[in-house]
Order: sequence, then C-alpha cells, then structure tokens
Amino acid sequence: MACSRRTNSSIERPLLIGYPLRLLPGATWWAVRDLAAAALGRDPVRVPILSRTGVRCLAGPDCYDGDRRLIPPGVVWPEPVPARILLTILTYRPIHVVRRIQAPVLIIAAEQDSLIPFAATRKAAARIAGCQLEALPIGHFDLYDGPWFEKGTALQIAFLRRHLGLAGWAVTGGFAASLTMESATHERHAEFRRQGPNLGR
Repeated sequence: MACSRRTNSSIERPLLIGYPLRLLPGATWWAVRDLAAAALGRDPVRVPILSRTGVRCLAGPDCYDGDRRLIPPGVVWPEPVPARILLTILTYRPIHVVRRIQAPVLIIAAEQDSLIPFAATRKAAARIAGCQLEALPIGHFDLYDGPWFEKGTALQIAFLRRHLGLAGWAVTGGFAASLTMESATHERHAEFRRQGPNLGR
C-alpha cells in the first residue's frame, strides 16, 4: 500500500505472493484459456479470487476463512475474475526493483503469513536503504482487525509523523484523523513534487 501520491514516503505490504506448486499447471491452463478467449473476442474465462479448493487467485491455507471474516454480514462480494490475472500473480516479483526506492519505507510483515513468505519480505527489506521492517507474530489477515489492526495503525502513523512532520495527527480507536492528513499533505504537495518522482504512481 503506497502512502500517498502526494508523498515520497512509502508504506509497503505485498512484496511477493506465494502460490502452491500443485496448482501451477491448472492456473497456467486457465490463464492461457482466458488469453485465447480474449484474442478471439469471446467472454473471459474466469476463476474465483477465493475458494477452499481448486485454482483460485489467493491460495494460502488461511485465505478463505481470513477473508470471509472481514466481509460484513449480508455483503455480496463479486468473486470470479478473468483468469489471465493468474499470470500476473505468478510472475509478480517486485523484489527485483526495490533497490530503486529512495524514499523512507515502512514494511509491516506477518511472520506467519501463508500468502507472502516472511523470508521474502525480510530479504526485500534488506535491499531497501533505510527501510523500517516491523515483524509481527501474526498471519496475513490478522492485521486487518482487532488489536493487531490497532498495532499496525499506530506503527504507520508513527512512521508518517516521523518522516512527514505530521505531529498533529491523532488516533482515536485506531483511526487516523484523515482530514488532518489530507490538509497537511496538501500543503506539502508542491514541495514533494520538486523532490523527484512519486513512488505511489
């Protein structure tokens, strides 16, 4: 997650998406079928984002239950997506370009993450000059609610305060005062643009 297009500080989460080897042949097959359908002008061949079994986009063992507990009751979340996205997932390796990052970076990593291997996250952090790596003893989805959400929010706000000088930020119940953030970052917009390309673009 990029901090903002108005800043040149960065808060990173996804660095490498692991995918079960046993699903690779099927994932590749569905992706190729979808690309062929697109070339022929046909409807997309779709796969689910989440499922308990079979080819899906997010295939970690805790992904299905972890995602479902974050969706409010009664909310219908569209699931199928064009299968070609699987090729992006399988080849997504931003670790190869992280050395280019020149802005301050905060990475909050889950040590028990089944989707983004912690070893890969730690390796990527080591390649970023001045990167702040915060390792938490949790799984991928634990950061999105409960006490770990509060912890993650506090880490991000402390990082932004330190690097952007936003001493006036307040946290109430884990929620940053977004209006204060919007106002402060807007005032500094011109200054940040002069400092170089934005990483959030």
